[in-house]
Amino acid sequence: MKLIYPIFLGVFQAFSSSNRRMRQALVCLCLLIALPLQAHQAPPSDWWVHIANDRVSQVRDMLARGVDPNAFGPQGLPAAMFAVTEGAWNVYDLLLAQPSTDIHVENASHESLLMYLALVGDEKRAEALIKKGAEVNRLGWTPLMYAASTGREATVKLLLDHGAIVNSPGPQGENALMMAALGGHEAVVRQLLAAGADPTIRDLEGRSAGDWARMKSHTALGGKLDTLMQSVLARREAQRNPASATKAKPEAEAPEKPLDAEAPASGGQRYFDLKRFESGEEALP
Repeated sequence: MKLIYPIFLGVFQAFSSSNRRMRQALVCLCLLIALPLQAHQAPPSDWWVHIANDRVSQVRDMLARGVDPNAFGPQGLPAAMFAVTEGAWNVYDLLLAQPSTDIHVENASHESLLMYLALVGDEKRAEALIKKGAEVNRLGWTPLMYAASTGREATVKLLLDHGAIVNSPGPQGENALMMAALGGHEAVVRQLLAAGADPTIRDLEGRSAGDWARMKSHTALGGKLDTLMQSVLARREAQRNPASATKAKPEAEAPEKPLDAEAPASGGQRYFDLKRFESGEEALP
């Protein structure tokens, strides 16, 4: 505010020779500019207590008195994120109804509000947030990775339907398939593979999705992913060198179905035929 008033003074001096009506208009303009700067105040300590206990009435009163809905709490979270962690959904809905709530704000770990909703699997609120303009794709960790890590099938579908990049890499090359494998969520693993997840991708330390599954002792899932990875690699090699592949195949074997014979609904590339999930040669066993 201290920097604004000298600017206003300079404007008045510049128009000192103008008529009274012009000066009155400038006064109104200055007040309109300065008003938003004074509109919000830091929240009192009981603000966070009321949010944690989902006390809508008290939070609404504080908002009416000018408490900033985007202020960060002691855990480094803005109010809406804090409400998600506490399961305070009535307060969350109240905060998101405020025009001044910033849906793009990130916490100290560069996590977004949509990532928090993806983590807990609230697809209805996640969809509402996406409609408000929340980013589905971002650099580093993504909402899709968070949903996959906790096995949230409905939220994974929502994010894929809204254009989530299935093979988008995290800071160390991790992706959503690896996160689903780490959690042992086979249904989500299948869901991501159907959307074009590449089982041959490795992170910066050389670990595959199968390796990630074994990190949490999901050995059966890890073995299935290893088998699928080898199958995909073998098929790619056969496409690069069809002569050797034809020679190696038994004469009675039917040709494989092309990779793009049946495009997935999400628009990504499919590495196997979904119809062969249960009995198939190229599907996850």
